[in-house]
Amino acid sequence: MKAQFLIVLFLFAFAGSANGATFVFSVDGFHQTQPDSSEIIQQVLQQAIQHRRNREYSLALGLTPILISYGERHHNKEILEWGYLLSGHSLLGLRQFSEAERFYRKVFSVIDPDYAAGMAMAYNNLGNLFRVTGDYDNSIVYLERSLSYNLQVPGNEMALSINYLTLSQLYAQQLKFGQALDYNIKAQNTYNGERINMLNASILNQSGRLLEQIGFYDNALIYFEQVAEIAEQGGFMGLLVDSYFNMGTVYANLGNKEMAARYFEKSLPYLDNMEGHIRWNRYLVIADFYSVNDDHGQALQLLSKANEVMGNEPSSMNKVHYFRSKGQLLNRAGKYREANDAFRKIFEDESLNILHVAYPVNYWVKAMNQFHLDRRRAFELAELALFHSERERRETGVGS
Repeated sequence: MKAQFLIVLFLFAFAGSANGATFVFSVDGFHQTQPDSSEIIQQVLQQAIQHRRNREYSLALGLTPILISYGERHHNKEILEWGYLLSGHSLLGLRQFSEAERFYRKVFSVIDPDYAAGMAMAYNNLGNLFRVTGDYDNSIVYLERSLSYNLQVPGNEMALSINYLTLSQLYAQQLKFGQALDYNIKAQNTYNGERINMLNASILNQSGRLLEQIGFYDNALIYFEQVAEIAEQGGFMGLLVDSYFNMGTVYANLGNKEMAARYFEKSLPYLDNMEGHIRWNRYLVIADFYSVNDDHGQALQLLSKANEVMGNEPSSMNKVHYFRSKGQLLNRAGKYREANDAFRKIFEDESLNILHVAYPVNYWVKAMNQFHLDRRRAFELAELALFHSERERRETGVGS
């Protein structure tokens, strides 16, 4: 039956018609029939949506040309919009970002500009795309536009809460904590759903993270404990693991090594199920914790896992972060020459030379490491660290 359905779809999309009748292949052979095209296209649409929900992006992408073709031939803007949207979502899932952006922008050609909810959704998709690619400036631009339309939609509290939360997270990424706190408070005040809800837990989690970032560790801990409770009751495993990791970092900042280790260890078994960039970052953070506390074997083991996750084509900033962490961990373990090799990677890679804002810290940690091998060279590097720190201060207003 499934094979018959797929053949019907193929012929529906690509076969011609004779006197208004469509020729469809069935188990009995060819016969002339008059299928309800709108009913068939709805089946295609639901199948594409299901594939996308199941993260079967290639399968979903195989059906979207049918939707787009039907929408264009029948001037059906709703089906055409679905075709563009599902194409964009599937391509984003496949990490084909430029193609995903192309389809997301096509959505604007079929949406009524006075339809606020539709415009909010269209801008949100672009904002999410740029967020995934790490272009936070553009992400904020499009999410702010999405917000301006969401504010025009009555009874739109849930969408508004998500919009506020996402903007809070992005501003925090850029260390703009004033705006991040402002949007997080708006998210809390706008949310009107149940307590045991993933969105509510996510908003509380963001509150804790912001408080931790500005140094209010005891207050942050209260929020993370609430998140853990809600996540456990609701079965939200991702947020539960987040809360374990976040409580680990808070206890580490409070100097409670025993509790920090306890929560880090609770989070480790779940990291393999998390997105690559999150897993990579957490391995480095936990590795640093063990290194500082003289468990160098565990630290280097986690560093090795971070290297596996980083892959063959990491971003320049990720390379800087990784090799700096590796150098510091090896330095603490007393492996000074190996640490030197790690620091050298940063300076020898031409793609990293543009990251002069990272120079002060890089030169400084390299100088501290070199002190064990060549003190004269160490002082030269320390002077370079001061020089680049002063240049950074002049250009950005902030010195390392």
